[in-house]
Amino acid sequence: AAAGGARTFHLLRGRLLLALEHADAFRRRVSEDIRRWREDADLVRDAGVRRAAAAWEAFLGRLERASKGYRSPSLLWPVLPGVEIRPPTVVVAVRGTRVAVRQAASGATEVAVLDGRVEVTPAGGGAPVIVEAGRRLVADAAGGLRVEASLGSPWWRELP
Repeated sequence: AAAGGARTFHLLRGRLLLALEHADAFRRRVSEDIRRWREDADLVRDAGVRRAAAAWEAFLGRLERASKGYRSPSLLWPVLPGVEIRPPTVVVAVRGTRVAVRQAASGATEVAVLDGRVEVTPAGGGAPVIVEAGRRLVADAAGGLRVEASLGSPWWRELP
């Protein structure tokens, strides 16, 4: 955890696929799932599904209570107050999106934005760059940033 409650992932080498969702969208999706589970449980008279739906409802209640009165600049609260991915060359500020980050042994960093957008700042300082969905940013070991109009090869699909 970093200042302000943000979560920081230091990526020294390898690949990371991160999918975050806005808290309101998460609540709507889970509420719809709970409604369907309850209908299914009523049809087949399954107490296990009924208990699972009740547990998810309790979780949503806790999220609602936790978020009351909390002020955060992040759209992700209360799912996450904010997330940063820090490979050696850049800082990737995730804002409710799906993003894949790959750190090569050569020192280059690749940021592929699958949905939403991210803000990327050179690790050594400098102006942030906004990378929109369907684009990728490549940062060389020296800190130079290049935004490309395509995602390139879908290497993140190999991640579990």
